[in-house]
Amino acid sequence: MPDFCSLRVLGAVVLVAQLVALVIIVVPDPAAILSLPRVAAASFLVQWIALASAALLCKLGPRIARQSNTVGMISAWSVPLIVTAVISAMLRLVDEAFRFGVISEGTGLQPFVISAVALSALFAAAALRYFYVQEQLRLNVERESEARVDALQARIRPHFLFNTLNTVASLIRIDPAAAERAVEDLAELFRASLSHERNLCSLSRELELVDRYLDIEALRLRERLRVERDLDPAAGDWPVPLLSIQPLVENAIHHGIQTRADGGCLRISTRVEGDLLRVSIHNPKPPSGTAPALSRGNHIALDNIRQRLALHYGRKARLEVESGPDHHVATLLLPRKQTP
Repeated sequence: MPDFCSLRVLGAVVLVAQLVALVIIVVPDPAAILSLPRVAAASFLVQWIALASAALLCKLGPRIARQSNTVGMISAWSVPLIVTAVISAMLRLVDEAFRFGVISEGTGLQPFVISAVALSALFAAAALRYFYVQEQLRLNVERESEARVDALQARIRPHFLFNTLNTVASLIRIDPAAAERAVEDLAELFRASLSHERNLCSLSRELELVDRYLDIEALRLRERLRVERDLDPAAGDWPVPLLSIQPLVENAIHHGIQTRADGGCLRISTRVEGDLLRVSIHNPKPPSGTAPALSRGNHIALDNIRQRLALHYGRKARLEVESGPDHHVATLLLPRKQTP
């Protein structure tokens, strides 16, 4: 069952109903399309039937969805038939009482209602089948997108785990206590990230994961890593894809700050700009000609994030990268999207 309470489905119902009204008018007499009263009467009748049926299906949808496929289909199909019988009978009686003359005087109440219900049965079956196929297509596309997001999400965690375990390994001999704290931070970070059943979380939650990662890197880089934060308080509850900022921070450290002998300052800023959230990660670059191969790296993490943004937001979100002579800036631009 599609959601007949949604504006998308209601808009489709109105459009299909108007096409049905034109078919009813034009097929028996093509010249009737020029008769405004007949077109208006047919549109009025069909639209009232369609909207009333949609309203009932909106209310009865949860109950119908709990029934078996056969019973549910019959129940959904019977709703427009009952509505058609009631509204067509009312329209026929009103037309006869006030002598509007919209309906032919030779047409009795019972034949008019029966013919209206018969037409409604045909068109309702076709319309419900159309909406069913469209809803199945939408669900299949949504499931495919979610599967792709999960696959991309799974590629980030091993990448992060590999780098973090290297950090822990480097600390085991020189500072066992720091290595233990790093393992605890890693466990807490993974517990937090894996606790989300869906792939959107609040910006504040994502920044908590970033802070845990920075705590781990600070044990390795110590005073070489300095962090500045410029955070917009209004952006804390903004939904963002889970683990979308942490890979940018990781790139900034591994391909920028750690390649410099004196380290550098990592700046994280967030700003709400109208209906967009801007998240910027700024880091210094090594002097020209001194960058090791590590700093050039590959763009797997950036491509991964771009694909996830496309799946979540389509073209409404983007990842911008600016690389100057002495700095590198990665910026996420995200529209507001409700957390499931």
